[in-house]
Amino acid sequence: ATAQMEEKLRDFARAYEPDSVLPLADGVLSFIHHQIIELARDCLTKSRDGLITTVYFYELQENLEKLLQD
Repeated sequence: ATAQMEEKLRDFARAYEPDSVLPLADGVLSFIHHQIIELARDCLTKSRDGLITTVYFYELQENLEKLLQD
């Protein structure tokens, strides 16, 4: 399951990194796009390092909620 999650995160980050998609005209959308890719990369790194915990997912949820509110 972990390997599948890591593969999906890696594919997601590669498919949507700034060099792989057309630039968004809206600065806010570009910022959100960038933040989501960074969160996916961070999750992948933490998973590879064996650092995925309940606390990590709580912090990830908080970060996503904050991003949506901003």
